[in-house]
Amino acid sequence: MKTIGLKIGTIVALFFIVLGSSTVGAQEEVKFLLSPVKAVEQSTGFYRDTVSGGETKNYDFYLQNLKDEPLEVWVYPADAKPGANGGKLFSGREEKLTAVGSWIEPSGPHKVSLGAREKQKLSFKVKVPEDIVPGQHVGVVAVEEFLDETDRQTPEVNSTNAIMLIEKAQRMGVQIVLEHQVEQAKHEMSIDDFKHEYIANGYSQFTVKLSNKGTILERPNGLLQVRDAEGNGIFSESYNNQPKERSIYAGTTADMIYVVQDKVLLPGEYSAYFEANFSGEKVSKTFNFTVTEAEAQKSQDALNHAGILQKASFWDWIQNNLILAIVIGIIFLVFVIGFFLLLFLLLKKKKKEQDDEQSKSKLTSHQFSVSRSRH
Repeated sequence: MKTIGLKIGTIVALFFIVLGSSTVGAQEEVKFLLSPVKAVEQSTGFYRDTVSGGETKNYDFYLQNLKDEPLEVWVYPADAKPGANGGKLFSGREEKLTAVGSWIEPSGPHKVSLGAREKQKLSFKVKVPEDIVPGQHVGVVAVEEFLDETDRQTPEVNSTNAIMLIEKAQRMGVQIVLEHQVEQAKHEMSIDDFKHEYIANGYSQFTVKLSNKGTILERPNGLLQVRDAEGNGIFSESYNNQPKERSIYAGTTADMIYVVQDKVLLPGEYSAYFEANFSGEKVSKTFNFTVTEAEAQKSQDALNHAGILQKASFWDWIQNNLILAIVIGIIFLVFVIGFFLLLFLLLKKKKKEQDDEQSKSKLTSHQFSVSRSRH
């Protein structure tokens, strides 16, 4: 029973504290575990604390080797940052720290060696700045597997036969959430940029830069709508970051990414409308972009090469250009009706001319007969 309880506790801890998952395949086992010492006391897999400007806070962690062989890892402070579409990630070992990560000591990465199944206690202190602003400030204590540069990446062939380097090092982190006068926190978000591009397999990808310019994390909801020049809906997708806790931290920017998998954007002008709702407020913005003939053809070729999409049919073109197709149809119908009407009038005129000619011929013949009878 004790062993079962330990296993369940380990699984629960992993569920809560693993912020940066390993990028290796699912078949790779977890090699180490990082957890806050007060996890049981707080019933969470992270530290959450109320702080004041100028004070120093101490936080302890357990780092455990889950393997039956020695293990070396990097341990370092990091800034919390959102993943794609929001989420719990953190800065890399060599990235410059600009937020809470720079408040944590010891600073910089340092190597820790663990024996088989060994468990070590790590201590960090956070020096809160005197001028800390009201809000929520999130840092991370992170652990990364130590690998030689030759072992860090492995080539992998994807579905489009492109060679990619896949990061093998496992990473995980524990958040330290510091709150200061949260009720006075500033809520502000902005939509900064939009980009349409084609990914390797030919799919269209939309990326919206959504920034949290406030002082507290946000979990927004909203939608992206793309229309063509005639106003026809091309793509629409809503999002809600609250249920899955996809946070966008204060002072960070998230890439909101959407992929169109069911159609090719034909050459032309398009508009993209994006909105974000957060903390009772709303921001929205419309961007215009153009798809060129060359871009559309390149996308089509890539999709065909990957066996994802066949050549666009006539009906695909009609669906993507419904209003234009209707206008062309009306013009064609008017042309056909006009043609037959003109043909009818010409035939009617010709028949009338023939009737007049026959009447004139009969009259002439009659007059000639009358003239002969008199003589």
